[in-house]
Formats: sequence, C-alpha cells, structure tokens
Amino acid sequence: MRNYIGYIIDYSDGALTERKRKWFELELVQNEVLRNEFNLFEQINSTMRGKSDLNEIRREPELKEVDILTKQMVSDFQRNPEKFEPAKTFVESSLIQNQIDLELQKDLNLTSDEIKKHNLNDITKGWVDEWNSADQKESTETVNRRSFINSSLSDNIQHDTTPTIRNKKNLAIRIIGFSAAALIAALFVIKTLAPSNNPEDIYSDFYKPLNAYTSITRNSANTVDPFSNAVEKYKQGQFQVAGAMFSDLIYEDPSNISYRFFSGLSQMELDNYEQSIQLFSEVISKNGEFQKEAKWYLSLSYIKTNNLQKASVLLNELSQEKGYYQSLAQDLLERMK
Repeated sequence: MRNYIGYIIDYSDGALTERKRKWFELELVQNEVLRNEFNLFEQINSTMRGKSDLNEIRREPELKEVDILTKQMVSDFQRNPEKFEPAKTFVESSLIQNQIDLELQKDLNLTSDEIKKHNLNDITKGWVDEWNSADQKESTETVNRRSFINSSLSDNIQHDTTPTIRNKKNLAIRIIGFSAAALIAALFVIKTLAPSNNPEDIYSDFYKPLNAYTSITRNSANTVDPFSNAVEKYKQGQFQVAGAMFSDLIYEDPSNISYRFFSGLSQMELDNYEQSIQLFSEVISKNGEFQKEAKWYLSLSYIKTNNLQKASVLLNELSQEKGYYQSLAQDLLERMK
C-alpha cells in the first residue's frame, strides 16, 4: 500500500503545489483507506492541541484547591438549596446594579467631557483665587456666588441623607453576601458547563459538515465534471444548489452510491432529515462506498429527529469498527446515557 503520510502532513500544512493538491483531493474522494487515514490524522492533531491546553490548566497551582472547594459547594447546595436563595437574589440584583453603575459612569464621563470642553476647571480656580485673595475685597458677584454654592451644598446635604444611608446598607449587604454570591455564581457556571443529554444539544455538539474533497475536472470538451461541481457547491455552503445537482445525478445514475451520500449530506444542511435518513439508509444497504460515513450521519439524523434507539444501534456498530468514527461513536454513546 502506498505511504501517504508525507502528503497528508504537507496538505494539512498547505505545503503542496497546486497540481499535487488537486491530485491529493481527488484521491481523498476515491480512496477510502486514504480518507480514513487523513480523518484520523486530523483527529489526532485536534486531540493533541486539546491535551496541550489541558496540561496548561493542570499546571495551575490553584486548580486542586478550586476543585476541592467546588465539590464542597455543590455538595452543600444539593443538601440545602433553600439556603442559597438570598445569595441567588443578591446575584440577580447585583447584575441590575451593575447596569445602573454603568449608566452612572457614562453620565460622569459626559460631565467630565463638558468640564474639559468649557474650561470649567480654570474658571473655578479663578473663583478660589479671588476668594482667597487677602488684598481684595469680595465683590458683590463673589458674594452671590458663595451664597449660591453654600445653599446648593445645604440642599444636597438635606436631600442626600437617605440615599447615603441606603448606599452604606447596600455596601454592607454586598460585603456580607460576597461569599454566598461567589458560591451561587460558581454553581451557575457548573450547570452551564455540564453537558446536556438533550438531543438538540447532542446534535449541535457532534455534527459538523463532511470535510469534502474533490477537484474540478474537465473533459476534452472543457466541460466541468458534474459530480465535482456539485461537491464544490457543497463545500462552498450552497446546499440548496448542491442538493438539486445531486438529485439530478441520482436520476441519471440511480446506482451511484456517491451521489446518494452527498445528496444526504446536503439534505441534512437543509434540515430535511427524513430525506437524509432515506438516502443514507440506501447507501448502507448497498454495502459499498461511504459505509462508515453514512452510518455516522444517519445516526445524527436519527438523533435530530429524536429517534435515539435507532441511532444507538448504528453507533454501537461504529464503536466496534476500527477507524476514524470508532472513538466518536463511543463518545456519543456515552453522552446519550
């Protein structure tokens, strides 16, 4: 068997010439062994990157302490959830208060801009210099300014007493409730990060379009090969056009498995899952090309339509077959439990 590893690496790195790239992509369409090797290489690359990021996190000295505290918080919450209702209320009210603070900061910034724009700092400095001048008697205008400012301050003191007390009370509540709020926030995060076994969520996490490969080829009359053209439309995200082109190809050659498989992929992107189920089932029944790929995408179509039992049957088959989809099927089965 030919060794493709050098081509796989160079293709992934974008180091192939245009001629070799087209040849390699055509091989990927026609050669199932190469396709499995390339998909496995991509999976290993992705896994290694993920492990590298995970190792960076594991080296953090605070991770063990955070892990212990988190388990304690979850355990405490599960035993007595009512205990954390005040903290939950506080977190929600804090979010509202943060919005108010942002609006206040916006107003302060606008005021600061106005002060700079009209040079008010220099004007008020002049007033202060005038008041502090020992050799100059206060003018009537200065007396009026002082009277106005003093009266304004008196009004502020009179009207702001209650808000000041309330703000101090709010500050005390914030300080007292900080630990409880941190706990509730952590629990919200944990709940958010916990993987859901809802079919919609599972589908979203595991589905991705096929990394389709083909080269545009032309015959002696300089006409584009219809199948390559249809696959190219699929790669470009023109799924409606691709679906119509694959349907025409199936009509012309009903025995061609590749046409049915790519037509199924296009129908999935168009949310026509009943059609994709029919097309993938026909591909599998032919027992030819794209068997594993068809089983994988058929299982996802079943999950999307909430037929988990049929999806499990296919995934169990894939989990026993060596290749790219084996570990994916095992992970998906574990998620469905």
